[in-house]
Amino acid sequence: MRAKLERLLKIACVERWIDHRGYELLCMRFLFALVIHDSVSWSRTFSALPKPNGLAKLGWEPLNQALLFFGHKETLDVIRHAIWVPLAIYVAGIIPIPAIVSLLVVTVATGTLENSDGGIGHSYQIVSLILLAQLGSHILTTVGERRTGPSPWLKPGLAAQNHATHLAKVTIAAAYVVCGVSKLIKSDFLWVMNSPLLSVQMTKANWREYYNTLELKDDFVTTRLPQLIVEYPNFARLFFGAGLALELGTLLALRGRRWALAVGLSLVLFHSMLDWVMSLTFWTHMFCIVVFFVNVPGIRESLREGKDGTTDL
Repeated sequence: MRAKLERLLKIACVERWIDHRGYELLCMRFLFALVIHDSVSWSRTFSALPKPNGLAKLGWEPLNQALLFFGHKETLDVIRHAIWVPLAIYVAGIIPIPAIVSLLVVTVATGTLENSDGGIGHSYQIVSLILLAQLGSHILTTVGERRTGPSPWLKPGLAAQNHATHLAKVTIAAAYVVCGVSKLIKSDFLWVMNSPLLSVQMTKANWREYYNTLELKDDFVTTRLPQLIVEYPNFARLFFGAGLALELGTLLALRGRRWALAVGLSLVLFHSMLDWVMSLTFWTHMFCIVVFFVNVPGIRESLREGKDGTTDL
């Protein structure tokens, strides 16, 4: 019994370090750079903070004015072109700390403006969280390598790059686990039992789409599916319960290449089904999962990974 318990704990808790090849890391940084650029709403402008959120809640007027500076059309037009410089530096893997700080300033400022405009969203929050985790990683590795490397802050080695990539995965996994735990707490641990009530949310989403487009849809998802959930509530509990279990189990993606690939593909499939059923689109999360979990250039190595975490190349 003790041996079985120890094996269960090993499966559930132990992280397995992955030494990605240089081309994998380069591809991850390139794809994530595109996600960073896409996460900024370049067309939205802001002149006030009607409902301060995040940094704006500090109430410090100079900070609020600095945030609003990023809401001007002229500022966004300049940043839209200038941001390619830190993005290119980030992709190249050189002087990552200044590059990531520059990108963080833009994503946090624009995100704060959006969440202070009356509506709260977290679609793009994952981008800033990953950048923050990678910034902390490079700071730590730079301090740790000060005596062994002449200029680790200028050109981090593969170990430092892998550490930053690993913390990006930890951040994504933690975000999903927090989301799953929040569902349980907010529902008094009745999320699965109450999931058939989401048919109401589906109907609201359908009507919201109608008022946005003035096109009344008459397909399976908008008409028949909510009724089926009411008639067969256990199917809804099975579907949304599986999604909750997947969120809570996202930490398993840290156990190795195969686990990351399996969990990543499962999350992409689940998000696609949510988009189809409830019109809840989380493209940024899906792209981050594809970049760091699925790891397209490393799929061959993931499929050939052995039990000890090594690949037979």
